[in-house]
Amino acid sequence: MSLNFSHFYSTTMVELPESFYPLQPLTRGWSHTYNIYAQRQYVDTDGDGDDEEIYYITWADGTIHVWNESESVWITEGFTVKLMQ
Repeated sequence: MSLNFSHFYSTTMVELPESFYPLQPLTRGWSHTYNIYAQRQYVDTDGDGDDEEIYYITWADGTIHVWNESESVWITEGFTVKLMQ
């Protein structure tokens, strides 16, 4: 089995606020193939006063997908992968 480590620059990672990318191992705007992580926040997404458990999954290329754990649904349009426990 071979492991591939690549690094690259993404302008998206510079245009969004730094809080979207708390892990910047190669400085701002730079990433690598293994820089994938999830952040959990509690957010009132529907205005009913109850916070839902939201996960922001950040992929190595800077793409962010949003999962609503409370409703078991992707908030990100067009993303259909199911999370498994």
